[in-house]
Amino acid sequence: MNIQASTFPLNGVIGIVSNNKDEIDKAALMKLTCVEIRGDLVLDNNHSEEELFDMVRYARSKNLGCLLTIRLPSHGGTFNRSEIERLRLNEQGIDAGAHIIDLEWGSDAAAGALKKGLPLILSHHDFKNMLDESTLEDLTEKMSAMKPLAIKIVPTGTTSSDGLTMLRWVNAQTDECRRIGFAMGAAGEFSRVLTCALGAPISYASFGDAVAPGQVPIKRMTDNFDVGSHNLETKIYVSLTTKKNPEFVNSINQIFRQSATNAVFVELTHTRLVTLDECGLLNRFSGIFIDSSERLLQPSDLTKYHHLRWENQESFSTFIANSIEEYKAS
Repeated sequence: MNIQASTFPLNGVIGIVSNNKDEIDKAALMKLTCVEIRGDLVLDNNHSEEELFDMVRYARSKNLGCLLTIRLPSHGGTFNRSEIERLRLNEQGIDAGAHIIDLEWGSDAAAGALKKGLPLILSHHDFKNMLDESTLEDLTEKMSAMKPLAIKIVPTGTTSSDGLTMLRWVNAQTDECRRIGFAMGAAGEFSRVLTCALGAPISYASFGDAVAPGQVPIKRMTDNFDVGSHNLETKIYVSLTTKKNPEFVNSINQIFRQSATNAVFVELTHTRLVTLDECGLLNRFSGIFIDSSERLLQPSDLTKYHHLRWENQESFSTFIANSIEEYKAS
C-alpha cells in the first residue's frame, strides 16, 4: 500500500457538528484538524440554510477542514426533501468553502454530484448487519468504479472479528481511492480507534451524544488514544480479554503519550488469538497481551505467535517500556 496523505483533504479525528457554532469552537480548542457539519441535523435543529452555510464558512475561518454531510433517513439522517434539493444544498456548501461532501451510494444526489465533478465521499451504511466478504468485495468494486475521492463502508458488527474485517478492508486501499471504514456498534468500537493506523484518513467522533452506534467521544479519541496522530507507522498493541480493564488500557496509552511514542493500545474482548491470525492483520500488531488467567481460552500452540506477550500487567508494562527504548535507539 502506498498512500499519499495529500490525496485527501481531511485527516485525523473529525468532530461531528450537529447543533451550533459552539461545537466548531470546541473543535478548534481541542486542536482537531477537521469537522463534519451534519447539515441534515443542523437544519433539523431549526437553523436556516444560510446559517448552515455560515457554519461552513466559520469552520474554514478557524482553519478547520470541512466535510458537509446531508444524510437521508435511510442512512441515519433526517433530511426528507427531494434529491434535487439535497444536491443544491451540497453545491452551495462547496461554494461556501466545504472541502468535500458525503453522499450515499445509489442515491440520485450522489449520481448528480459525481456528474458535476464535486469532491465526494461515496458512502454505504448498514445499521443492522455485517457484510459478508463477497458482498464487501462487490460493493467496493462498484463504488470505486464511480471514482469518488473516497469510499466509506460502515456495517454493523456484533463481534471483534467484524471490526477486524473492516480494518483489513481499510488496509487494502490504494492511492486511486481512499477507504474510510470501521464497524458500528459496541463490538466495533476498537475499529474506530484503529482505522487511521490502518490507513483511513479520518475517524469520526462526537462532541456529545453519539450520532451513530458505537461512536467514541472526541475527548477519549484524542486524550486516551491520540488517534489524530495515527498513521501507517503507528505501533499497535492489543489486549485479548473477556473482562474490560480501561484503567490498564489508559495507563499503557499514557506511557505512549508521555514518551511521544507513535503507538496505541486497545482491548479486543472475547477474541481468540487465531482470529487475529485469520484476519490477516497479525503482522500489523507489535505486541499482544493475554492475562495469564485467560490462557486456557487461547490455542495451545502459542509458539507460532512470536509477537505474543503475556503473564501479568507489570510484565507487559515493562515490555512496553523496553520497546519504547528500542524505538528511540533505532
